[in-house]
Amino acid sequence: MMGFVAAVEGLKEVPRQGWKDALGMERPESVADHTFAVAALCMAVSDARGLDTARVLRMALLHDLAESETGDLVPGSVDPAEKARAEDAALRRIAGSLEGPAREACLRAWSEYSEGATEEARLVRQADKLEMGLQAGRYEDAGHGRAKLGRFYESARAAVDDQDLAGILRGAAR
Repeated sequence: MMGFVAAVEGLKEVPRQGWKDALGMERPESVADHTFAVAALCMAVSDARGLDTARVLRMALLHDLAESETGDLVPGSVDPAEKARAEDAALRRIAGSLEGPAREACLRAWSEYSEGATEEARLVRQADKLEMGLQAGRYEDAGHGRAKLGRFYESARAAVDDQDLAGILRGAAR
């Protein structure tokens, strides 16, 4: 259990590297900040759709937990297959500190999220990208130039094709 607790607590100290690199921020949002926002968005949408919100929340809370070990590996900094392998290995180590049923539930949720085949997993994956777009808006409002944020907006728009989530993104668009 303590390995899991340490990983959860550790996310508070892991910066979202993309913001740090693009904006030169000393203290951008943490992975924990991002994870909380993704989970809250997922909860509201899942409840509205009648999905299995417990499963959705478990995936949302776990989706970046491996980054407590790997750090936030941004696109282009590492081969996507290597990133997936590193995150999978880290999540399995973290889950390994849990007892039987908790470990199995964690691994099932991670597998479901990674495969992205269920409606619940697709919601979490798209909410992850939506939240990035929303955070870009917050940084733009805080005075960071749109030129530095354009790739984040574009990435979010390209990834979010769920009508409800795309509507949220459009509603928040600058």
